[in-house]
Amino acid sequence: MNAKGLLYSQIGYDLGGPKQAFFRAPDRKDLPPCPLFAINGQDFEASYWGEIWRHHWWVLDFTTFGEGDYTISIEDSSGRTWESSLIEIRERKLWDTCLETMGLTQFEERSLRARNQVGWKDCGATLRELCSHAIAIIGLCELYEIGFENMTPEQNKRLAKQIIQGCEYVARCQDRAEAIGLPKGSFVHEINTHPFIVQTDIAQAIVALSYASRLLVDYYPEESKEYLRRARRGYGFVEKEFKPTGPVGFSHINHGAPEGFEPPSDWMTRELMMQLWACLELWHSGAEEKYMREGQRLANRIVSRQIAKGEADEEGGFWGHFRTFDDSPFTEKANIHHHIGHDTGGVFPNYVLPLLRAANRWGHLPESKTWIQAVHDFAVGYLKPACESNPFKILPVGYFRGEGLLTFCGPWHGINATYAWNALLASHLERETGDEAFRDISVANLQWIAGLNVGLTSDMFESSFRFEADIPPGEAHPYSHIDSIGTNHVKAWSRIKGSVCNGISVNPQFTQDIPSTKENDHPAQYTDEDWIPHGAAWIGALAHVYETRFFRDGKRNEPAYVKQDQ
Repeated sequence: MNAKGLLYSQIGYDLGGPKQAFFRAPDRKDLPPCPLFAINGQDFEASYWGEIWRHHWWVLDFTTFGEGDYTISIEDSSGRTWESSLIEIRERKLWDTCLETMGLTQFEERSLRARNQVGWKDCGATLRELCSHAIAIIGLCELYEIGFENMTPEQNKRLAKQIIQGCEYVARCQDRAEAIGLPKGSFVHEINTHPFIVQTDIAQAIVALSYASRLLVDYYPEESKEYLRRARRGYGFVEKEFKPTGPVGFSHINHGAPEGFEPPSDWMTRELMMQLWACLELWHSGAEEKYMREGQRLANRIVSRQIAKGEADEEGGFWGHFRTFDDSPFTEKANIHHHIGHDTGGVFPNYVLPLLRAANRWGHLPESKTWIQAVHDFAVGYLKPACESNPFKILPVGYFRGEGLLTFCGPWHGINATYAWNALLASHLERETGDEAFRDISVANLQWIAGLNVGLTSDMFESSFRFEADIPPGEAHPYSHIDSIGTNHVKAWSRIKGSVCNGISVNPQFTQDIPSTKENDHPAQYTDEDWIPHGAAWIGALAHVYETRFFRDGKRNEPAYVKQDQ
């Protein structure tokens, strides 16, 4: 729908971070040639960004503003004044607003709603998928490893218990596989409804168990020992019987694959990245050389698939990203998750972080410099220009040959987990490259979920299951994608506070039938199912953004428990 709207974060802004609002309109003439916006009555000029997604966009930047409460207003060409609700700028605003609800009580409530209170209530259905549990555990581990200094001792204990809650379900999936005669060390995808192996799950489960083991070793030593034992058993399955997924569940729409393409019996690059991460985590807990050697092989193979600068013409000028397979005529997409099969759990976006961490941990290996260079090439040749190709700096789904970069086409519902993982990755790329453009990207991808997005219109709820907002036709209203957090906020399918909905897409929820074309690429649907990877990734990423600010700016907040005691 053609719609106008003033768009801004529904949670607020962190002091010291980038701060922007946007105005959207179907026609450039909907704002005067040199439009002014007012903040608490003081006028500033809005910058015209350009046209994308069937609309024109103006940027209202107030990054230099200090702590306080503000309102924004702007007058359009018709004389109508659009005014924001109260906007807060505070030190650690996002963290203080979201940590407790998103990172703790959400998962505690989900543990109570899960079948037999094992694992978590996962999504809109009764499923407890292995991939979603593993991805959520990894997100909570990222929070636990970095965010503990900004949490009270009691909060840290509660978080550790939720990591254990998730790991216990992963352990049951491994036990179930052995009980029904599947290979030793393997995992079923879902205990009750899908008791079979989905290959994309395996490395994610190994990462989750071994990462949790490393972080829990001094707090819960017995659980730590058990999870490491299980992760090693899982890797034993990888060594002996692990084979790539067949073509069932491969989505040509998601991958941008040409019609008739048959996926080879090979691993996707994203799967090689996850296997590398598994080797790295297992190496952490014993420094066994076999894990390093296998990680070395995987890293070299990943780099061999990278698009060289000289190949940029085939990819719209972008380079540094990766082919999906060794010789595939298309490159990796940020999110390919749908159904249960070839693409299940594909939410990590061109995730080079394991490659960067491997280069840092195994810096004595001769190829480590090549790995670092590959990360830099990806950062400057693809991630930065791809995110800067749209006003919100969110990560596009990917480059589709013959169409260009697409943002909303492809996935069968919104990709909010992917935006969160991209924020975490970008925060590390800021440290690695020293380029603060990656801070803008990391904050922007988090703020998209916090409400600083394209907004919702009255015609976007066709496939939303439970949530629909009362929005006048022709208007776009900003909404936080987090249930119960934000001035305007969505209501998630489960009605669990702190849950993050799937978000905005072209395809209706759970349906893939709209071709991935430039013409179709616009924010068409709001998908309201909540999924555990979204919130875990978001709060884990936020912790890393703050940690990067400390290392780059030399600032760190006092621990939360110290502040409470004063």
